[in-house]
Amino acid sequence: MSKALIVDDDAVDRIRIAAVLRCCGFDCVEANDGVDALRFTSTRGIDLIITDMVMPRMDGLDLLAIISEGAFGARQLPTIICSEHLRDDKYRHRPELDLAAVKLAKPFTTAELMRAIATSLPRI
Repeated sequence: MSKALIVDDDAVDRIRIAAVLRCCGFDCVEANDGVDALRFTSTRGIDLIITDMVMPRMDGLDLLAIISEGAFGARQLPTIICSEHLRDDKYRHRPELDLAAVKLAKPFTTAELMRAIATSLPRI
């Protein structure tokens, strides 16, 4: 079974994303922010990370940089970034966003999330 890490400070969003991922056959683990997500760096078998951008302590952009440096293993993990801030000029041109496999603006539909997952991991 594939494993996904959901990183978002909004519990409702985490629950919603986890429900979709479980329907796609994922086992899910959850984190409140980037710092909380780092406790899973020693967990082998994380296949997908879905993260919000703006969170306390460590945001999604900093987490993307850490992922790209191999914190979750040698291979770069597919990452979906989802945030309402993707539309903000302040964030739109951040180079860290280029590290994400897919960028998904909130609010998103279940179908949009499923397409993002399929794009990130074509084998699903």
